[in-house]
This record gives sequence, C-alpha cells and structure tokens, in this order.
Amino acid sequence: MVELMMKLMPYMVPLIIAGIAIAVIGLLMSLSKVIFNKGIQSIVTWSMGIVLGISVFFIAAQLMGMVLGFSPSINLGDAAKFEFNLVPFWLISIGFFVAAIVLFGLRRVGNNKMA
Repeated sequence: MVELMMKLMPYMVPLIIAGIAIAVIGLLMSLSKVIFNKGIQSIVTWSMGIVLGISVFFIAAQLMGMVLGFSPSINLGDAAKFEFNLVPFWLISIGFFVAAIVLFGLRRVGNNKMA
C-alpha cells in the first residue's frame, strides 16, 4: 500500500491543476448566468460535483496516509532550488470544498434569477 501511495504522488499536482481549471470554468459559467442571464447550468452542476469529488479524494488520501503513518503533502516549491513549501492534503481538500460550496451558492443564485 505504501508503494502504491508513493507511485501516485507525482499525479497529485496535475489533479490539483485540473480541479482548479474545472472550478474556474464552473465559476465563469455561473457568473455569466448571474450577470448576463446566459450560461450553461449543467456545466456548473458538473463542475461542482467534480470539484467536490476531488475534495473527497484528497481528504481520503490524507486519512489513508495517516493510517499508513505518513503526513501526505505536496511540495509546491522548486525542489531543484531546495524550496520546500509543503501543503498537506487536508488543506487542499478544504480549498476544493469551499470552491464547491461557492459554486453551489452561485448556481442557486443563477437559478433564482432565471425565475
């Protein structure tokens, strides 16, 4: 199990980048619905679900890492320059969870404006 977790670590940063991109797309679609009354609500709903799923994934990875005796984190610094800005998985999970809540709130505002 430890080997599997170590093999998956390089794929965590692209997952974070993809999650941020999906959240931004959902935010833009939601704001276009609120401001211009044009936007695709299904994209907002899908992006909210995907971002929430990524949040659950990172909190599960944090808990599994703690069970295995690790403190899972991602280095957002430049390792070649010996810059180590370690961000724990639970903090990333909270960020994605807050983004999902914001998307949910904006989706509700967009739906209310349509009525």
